Amino acid sequence: MSGKRPRRGAAVYAALLALCLAPPLGAQAVRGRLIEAESDNPVPAAQVALLSAAGNAVAVAQSDGTGRFSLRAPRSGSYRLQIRRLGYQPRWVQVEVGGDGLEVDVRLAPIPVTLDPVVIEADLNLRYLERVGFYHRQYSDFGHFITRDEIEARRAARVTDVLSTVAGVRLVPDGTRLGRMLLQFRSALTTFGGLCEPRVFVDGLVAIKGDAKPVVMTPGGGIIDELNQEDPRSPEPAVDDVVDPRDIEAIEVYRSGAQVPAQFGGMGPFTRCGVVVVWTRRGR
Repeated sequence: MSGKRPRRGAAVYAALLALCLAPPLGAQAVRGRLIEAESDNPVPAAQVALLSAAGNAVAVAQSDGTGRFSLRAPRSGSYRLQIRRLGYQPRWVQVEVGGDGLEVDVRLAPIPVTLDPVVIEADLNLRYLERVGFYHRQYSDFGHFITRDEIEARRAARVTDVLSTVAGVRLVPDGTRLGRMLLQFRSALTTFGGLCEPRVFVDGLVAIKGDAKPVVMTPGGGIIDELNQEDPRSPEPAVDDVVDPRDIEAIEVYRSGAQVPAQFGGMGPFTRCGVVVVWTRRGR
């Protein structure tokens, strides 16, 4: 007797396990494949829902990389497959699920996805300033920087009107021309240690040389600083004669040679009086 009990117990255990693992009575498999109508390519990542006659979802699945999906109907009967996928026309397919389940292929028609238009506006002047390194130098915190918005806010009629608000800048009347103003910075690096006119660049080119000149050694060992020794045959223009404020996009002001970036001469003999860099709207 003792030898038969284990076998009977094992059989009962196996039967109970089979009942637990068995699908619900009447449940049927619904399998299928989603195919693109025009190309026969599989349609992955589509949502497939099995709807009852009342329109309720009784099972939901997603198609895999090969376009295949698998659902389980609770019992045999009439159902509808609802298929949705971005970029494809939604489909509803009436199906009859019998005792052996169902295998179905569904073709989906692709449709173009219409998105709201995106308008990108790029200011050519801003791109121009970025290309010439204006913003990079502005972030370095050397010098003084004036943008187009500031120029327009000041309603300046002359460039000197714009520059007059910069600390360390002085405007002096030109004794040779009525109403003309000269721009000067106080430079401690000159022999005289006083005021002198800065070098002016317009769109990267020298427009006004300024007062700073190379130091000259005399045969006797003396030093001559050639400041304020302008050639009368070719007088320097004033900054107001070089450019109109309406044409200016930005201005950089470096009040001493120690501030001047390398691309504009650095701390060299021609920048001891400082540098003004003008970027025009035409320079773009």
